[in-house]
Amino acid sequence: MAQPILLNPGPVNVSPRVRDALLRGDLCHRESEFSDLLAAVRRKLCQAFTPAGYTAVVLSGSGTLAVEAMVASCVPEGRKLLVVNNGVYGDRMRQMADAHRIPTVELRRAWTEPPDLAELSSALDRDSQIAAVALVHHETTTGLLNPVAEVGALVRRAGRVFLLDAVSALGGETLDLARDGVDACACTANKCIQGQPGVAFVLVRDEAMQAMQQNPAAYPRRSLYLHLPLHWEAQEQAGIPFTPAVPAWYALDAALDELLEETPAGRIRRYRAAAELLRNGFEELGLACLLPRGLRSLPDRAPAAARPRLRRPARRAQTSRFRHLCRAGRAAIRNFPGRQHGTSDDGRLPAFSRRVVRGPAGSVRACMKAIILAAGVGKRLADARPKCLLRVGGRSLLERTLAALGVAGMREAVIVVGYRAEQIRAEVGPRYAGVEVRYVHNPRYEQGAILSLWSARAEFDTDVLVMDADVLFPVRLLQRLVESPQPNCFLLDAGSPNTGEEQMLLTRGGRVETIVRGGTGDYDVIGESVGFLKVGRADAPLLGSILDEHVTRGRHEIEHEEAFPDFLARRRVGFERVDDLPWTEIDFPQDLDAAERDVLPAIDRLDALDRAGTT
Repeated sequence: MAQPILLNPGPVNVSPRVRDALLRGDLCHRESEFSDLLAAVRRKLCQAFTPAGYTAVVLSGSGTLAVEAMVASCVPEGRKLLVVNNGVYGDRMRQMADAHRIPTVELRRAWTEPPDLAELSSALDRDSQIAAVALVHHETTTGLLNPVAEVGALVRRAGRVFLLDAVSALGGETLDLARDGVDACACTANKCIQGQPGVAFVLVRDEAMQAMQQNPAAYPRRSLYLHLPLHWEAQEQAGIPFTPAVPAWYALDAALDELLEETPAGRIRRYRAAAELLRNGFEELGLACLLPRGLRSLPDRAPAAARPRLRRPARRAQTSRFRHLCRAGRAAIRNFPGRQHGTSDDGRLPAFSRRVVRGPAGSVRACMKAIILAAGVGKRLADARPKCLLRVGGRSLLERTLAALGVAGMREAVIVVGYRAEQIRAEVGPRYAGVEVRYVHNPRYEQGAILSLWSARAEFDTDVLVMDADVLFPVRLLQRLVESPQPNCFLLDAGSPNTGEEQMLLTRGGRVETIVRGGTGDYDVIGESVGFLKVGRADAPLLGSILDEHVTRGRHEIEHEEAFPDFLARRRVGFERVDDLPWTEIDFPQDLDAAERDVLPAIDRLDALDRAGTT
């Protein structure tokens, strides 16, 4: 049977040379032959990855074992570990510290966001009990590449110890342990080193190892097995304290030989070229990367202007089908003629796409551009801040909106600003949560809201998502609109009360016939509009023209929704119901109180379920 191609972060496909090393024969770890193997592996690890002043501690087990040994060994008794948690593996380090009863300070960020360096610096200045900082280099949860050099500089300046989980990065990403101030770096054989599962290692700065080894009271043995000084002392004497997985060590030795022959820099170049090939090809297929270029692992070198526009990712519901098609197409994939180091040529991605990425024509749509209307004053709230900067649960409505766009796979937002425009620009900046942000200014923001949407009429050149900035909502609500098969679509809540103030959607035959305040009548479904409208690329220019017609006729004082009936009369617009989801619009002080007290807890529970992949 042909060898299958593994399309996962690790374990990886290995060369015949590494696979054959598993058959080197039986060997007792108390023999001199194993001592020679041990010495060779440690020497080659340092040769590949460390400057002078570091030592290698090799362990039998997975990458998780090496990370846990690092966490359990490197934090002094009674001191704290600060964990940067922006993915599964950051959270796993927190769990490791909890298991060993090490007090933690958690710096939590969204899975698509790098750590806030100012927040990290402040935490280190504030709490002298923090002895070490733990960071994941490459979060395979999302492909996020954390800023090791910047974090290392802050940790070094604060005089703390820097622990790095480089399990899926070492050998594939540029890393200079000394320059970046890394005191301990955990990794495994079976990812970018291209060895076999069963052996892992920690690279430790000499001074850090000496501190642990010479001060057992300060660095207690919290685990029988996962104690780095124990393994280091034995390995320095050409021994090992517990039975190793000898075949995996042989495979690691062979993999390190291949790595040194290719050179670490050469391997990184090869991986980057492969990443660029795949990303370019997937974009042509209409598949999007979750993260923008600046945050991705293996950062590509092509300028953004030379690359096609990103498209939205496949719907979550399609994931199992995609995996099934991959398995069904495995024969086609495994027939690709491989090279010694694994990467195929440009002709193979189209073959893969024809064999595996199948679906109805037009099922992949271009990525939408969000147009967020944030120019208003919010007079009824008696608050000096722009309404979009009102904070619920410690984050502004605008920050929450942009974060939801990032999770939903959208990468471009245009914010229409007016009142206190500079304050909004300063708080959000040019990028937030992986979303590139541009600004359009509406100087007449105190007139009708139609002027805000009209100010952005030049942006109606692709699929657009028009959004009010004063809505608190869960990510699932946004995804329901983004993923709707209807190119033009509203969100409708038939469970909302109709007091006469709300913009109500009146529908018949699955189509929105009009939108009016407090509307009633003989319709199939009547419900409040959430304040979001998706318009497809083919019809977006028409909406822009309709807005222009209204403004040219001097209708400056109307709401932008008052232009929508003209669009509805000329184009079919559907709707997706969101009666089952929590959301609220913020108009009055009592709305803000209810949002904090009632709506936000329900949203947080729903978003947490979605992050965990449950329903």
